[in-house]
Amino acid sequence: YSDTKASAQTAYTYTVKAYDASNNLSAASNVASVTTPTQPFSVLSSSASGATATTVTVKSTTSEASTIVIKYGTSQSNLTLSATDTVPATTHTVSLSGLTRKTKYYYQIVATSTDGTNKQASSTVQMFSTKPR
Repeated sequence: YSDTKASAQTAYTYTVKAYDASNNLSAASNVASVTTPTQPFSVLSSSASGATATTVTVKSTTSEASTIVIKYGTSQSNLTLSATDTVPATTHTVSLSGLTRKTKYYYQIVATSTDGTNKQASSTVQMFSTKPR
């Protein structure tokens, strides 16, 4: 049996009953107890939307409350610009402004947990383009 709907950091108990070849139902098995592990701290999703000639909105979701830094630039290997959201949350929305029109930008989310452990997680580098006007 595979429980595909189990949640992280949750206790579960299971018992099993089975049918034999003659369709007789067995007694319930002994109880099996398990606790799923904690979900690792991560950036679950990020997207850029609503691009204009000079602005874009970046949204991200993290696995636990965090602050984020959006590193961005016009080259995947040179993300020298940044914007931050310092409000601890699992969902972040940040507007980037002062962008150059008709330009391809790359961005990466760097999240820091706010539970006192200061764990860090990064998204993959993604891309958006500003509009011509």
